[in-house]
Amino acid sequence: MSRRHKSKTRVLDRIIVVEAIVLVLLIGVYKFTNKPTDQVTGNIESYVTPTPQTLAEVSPTPIPTIEPTIVPSVEEPLEEENFLSPTPENLTTDSDALTPESDTPVIVTEENETAPQDHTAGSEDAVDSSPEEEDTSRDTNIPAFANGMSKEFLASLSDTQEGTLLETPGRDSIIYYMQTDPRWASKYYGGTDTIEKYGCGPTSLSIVISTLTDTKIDPVQMCAWANEKGYWFLQQGSKHQLIPEGGEAFGLKVTGVANDVDAADQLRTALSDGKLVIALMGKGSFTRSGHFIVLRGITEDDMVYVADPNSRENTDKTWKLTQIVNEAKSWAGGNGPFWIMSK
Repeated sequence: MSRRHKSKTRVLDRIIVVEAIVLVLLIGVYKFTNKPTDQVTGNIESYVTPTPQTLAEVSPTPIPTIEPTIVPSVEEPLEEENFLSPTPENLTTDSDALTPESDTPVIVTEENETAPQDHTAGSEDAVDSSPEEEDTSRDTNIPAFANGMSKEFLASLSDTQEGTLLETPGRDSIIYYMQTDPRWASKYYGGTDTIEKYGCGPTSLSIVISTLTDTKIDPVQMCAWANEKGYWFLQQGSKHQLIPEGGEAFGLKVTGVANDVDAADQLRTALSDGKLVIALMGKGSFTRSGHFIVLRGITEDDMVYVADPNSRENTDKTWKLTQIVNEAKSWAGGNGPFWIMSK
């Protein structure tokens, strides 16, 4: 075979090979570009150019908008003028004071160490001022100071149960009541709150009023009045304002004393002058949380006589004035924690 013929044969072979390669490539491209999309792993939008039609096909069914339903609170807000959130300073709860008869802890006050507030403030109309009840001009048996109390209530005080005369050096005897007295310990101050556990405020007030005025009122009657006027606080005791406002309602002059650097001097002067003081005590010798007691006298060496409505033992001994001040609440509603009372 000649050289020319061999050369032509080689060229044809190369052309055939090239054409075969091109054919294979074309077949591969064709198969790739026509591969079914449902076999592709991933987002179909990566391989298919979106059109209005394809978007309609792949768009999920719209989810209807759900409007939120607002459910009103189950608890109705307490009326501000009657109840404010309890805080440690406005109510007094003594979970630690002991009765003379047992070592069982009892709650005897009105201050839950969660709340100082003028939160304990009583409502402005804590003393009923209706014109019909104020008109006492035709009844000379009703004291002049009773312009905030009903005639029916005052008449009920004729059945007051007697207290104990408590001798106090340097002053007249005081009329002493205890909230744990079996005659009324289990009776209710308000709701199912008993006088024994929650009645130290009204009991202290009954001691002072019965001693300093011509009106004799026992703890049961005082609790009834305090509850009616809105000073009782559920499972806490009494609002602090019971003390100053209650004293004034029964005709007493009341001066609030803050627990500051001048407190000891003011208490010493008041007690030396024969005045009584209701003190709101904090955690210490009298209570674990809060407790009202009466300061009834003082010696020349600053030892204080008290009337503790929950403990005869505390009542029968004297206490250092500095200890009383140090253990009293640092703050109280009604300009406390000390209230000086006099005629």
